[in-house]
Amino acid sequence: MLQADRRDFLKLAGVAGVTFTAGLFPGRKAAAQAAGDFHFVQFSDTHWGYKGKANPDAEHTLEKAIVTVNGLARQPDFIVFTGDLTHTTEDPKERRARMKRVREIIGDLKVKDVRFLPGENDAALGDEQLAWLAADLKQRKTDDRIVVLTHRPLFDLLPSWDWATADGAKAIELLMPYQNVVVFYGHIHQENHHMTGHIAHHAAKSLIFPQPTPGPNPPARRPPPPPFDASLKPLGTRDITMGKTATFVELPVTKA
Repeated sequence: MLQADRRDFLKLAGVAGVTFTAGLFPGRKAAAQAAGDFHFVQFSDTHWGYKGKANPDAEHTLEKAIVTVNGLARQPDFIVFTGDLTHTTEDPKERRARMKRVREIIGDLKVKDVRFLPGENDAALGDEQLAWLAADLKQRKTDDRIVVLTHRPLFDLLPSWDWATADGAKAIELLMPYQNVVVFYGHIHQENHHMTGHIAHHAAKSLIFPQPTPGPNPPARRPPPPPFDASLKPLGTRDITMGKTATFVELPVTKA
């Protein structure tokens, strides 16, 4: 994913846990045109089926996000859901009903190239996936542009709250020799930006409800989601200008 010069930066709009990415890495216009720019949309933590004070309009938030994406003047090349499509339930019948409804809502997307990543169960990548990553990277040049999508953070953001991946450091070690790597993830339900060496990590907000911010002395267990407060902008529309640095601007909650 290459970028042209600053005149060609793309400014794209998203909703809550939706991230629009384009031209992530520095480069010359000719190189960008030769390689062929592309952009995609990341949905994260849709948690369809959630009901609670953290989002009084949870039943319709995903639908609003779909409408926003469908209304883009330039449609994305593909769309990725980085985990947690539905909210947890112990009722198998309800689980199936939620998955059915999510499929119906997602089916309204104009873009039909849609990819899905696992959610809570990806606490560890495992030897098989790490071996696949190592083999795939061997085919890449060290200056290739590499975009990684995952559910959990690959670094230890806050392991006591399960904000980590047990063997994420092994993936980072494999990626370290490559000069242009960016990681997009979800899981923590809030915006966060982190660097491990030269590798940038960007978290997407949840489409449904925010998680508490840890603070300097976080409790041992993660507190429940706070009640919805529009002034805090926990959900809403996000403008992202991707250039040599990424600028994130949070906008008010989208109205249907």
